[in-house]
Amino acid sequence: MVALGFAGLSLHADHSALDPHVPAAWQSLRFGLQWRGRHLRVGIIRATVTLEVTLNAGEPMTVVVSGKAFELSRARALSVATDSDSG
Repeated sequence: MVALGFAGLSLHADHSALDPHVPAAWQSLRFGLQWRGRHLRVGIIRATVTLEVTLNAGEPMTVVVSGKAFELSRARALSVATDSDSG
């Protein structure tokens, strides 16, 4: 439930989406996700307002962060400065 709420995770037919809002008392949020044959690792770092996503297994995919689409592959992790107001 933390991933759905504070990470703003939503899963769609052709992509996953994140819209993070980490509580002020938390330094970060990290979790693993298995979705459609893919294994992802997600980290949200509050101090730097950064979202990091790594694809550890599976085919390349689209990840939407705060409404903007990014391509994710095993060869290229995603690191995005979010403009979300955390907390």
